[in-house]
Amino acid sequence: MNFETFRSIGKAELHVHLEGSFRMERARELASAKPDHPWNGLAAEALRRRFKTSSFVEFLEQFMSGYRLLKTRDHFQMVTEDLCAEFERQGVQYAEVLYSPGVYVQKLHRELVDIHEGIGAALAQFPKLRVSFILDTVLNMGLPFMSRTLEMVLHDRPEYVRGFSVGGGQPDLDMAQFLPLFERAQEAGLFVVAHAGEVDGPENIRTLIEHTDIRRIAHGCSAARDPELCRELAGRQIAIDVSLSSNLCTGTVTNLKRHPIFKFLEYGIPVTLNTDDPFYFQTDLFNEYQLAEDIGISWDKLLEIMAFGLEFR
Repeated sequence: MNFETFRSIGKAELHVHLEGSFRMERARELASAKPDHPWNGLAAEALRRRFKTSSFVEFLEQFMSGYRLLKTRDHFQMVTEDLCAEFERQGVQYAEVLYSPGVYVQKLHRELVDIHEGIGAALAQFPKLRVSFILDTVLNMGLPFMSRTLEMVLHDRPEYVRGFSVGGGQPDLDMAQFLPLFERAQEAGLFVVAHAGEVDGPENIRTLIEHTDIRRIAHGCSAARDPELCRELAGRQIAIDVSLSSNLCTGTVTNLKRHPIFKFLEYGIPVTLNTDDPFYFQTDLFNEYQLAEDIGISWDKLLEIMAFGLEFR
């Protein structure tokens, strides 16, 4: 597969975090304005070396460093414009972008209106590209914090915010405690997705599919350990958003040739391919499809995956 062929085929990107999608030049530019930032003064290659992580905890440490670079309306506009330009470069026709304003507003004292206005101004520059934003509440901050974040956004929700997610990860996580948040989001007309089965077990995926109207699971790797759950996901046609580079860099899988995507496809579970945090994992959507092809997923199946993603428009 060459890039021009890939670019010419309509596709979607359904799992990418705004705060994880810096361009290298943009990250270095923003870090250069903060003398106390750990990335200040680092050359691109030195920064890339910091991102060679092998566990979820190591990844989160780097993610939080980048997260703190975004301070103003203009910053959010710039990174959103950069991401949309990348979508266009890759031939993406529809995208769902996760963003996490809760910590910015409640802990770092940013103004929510600045975040939303910056994103909105960027999206206006790409009228042909359809983009939905997903409010990603950070489960590691606890239920009261997450609930405040949800209500804060619902109080003055931009039209482009159309989805709700619970993000983050803990091995001993019990997703049941967050069900009221999913119910509230659904009542407000948001579609729901969730990070589950990345570092936690398959029981959380079962909780979500039994008690919410969830349409996709992000990562979902642990589902492959539960044949009955796989059959249920296939029967309900609940998709799994797969991010190959992400799973490798966070230690969720150790060998892509044994990635759960093969089990998902074997059971008939629909999948999508995504970048998750392309800056930190030093990837792009073309690379994710190349990786899938390299580990043995056929071109015909990849074309099916591209077409399926566009059904969420």
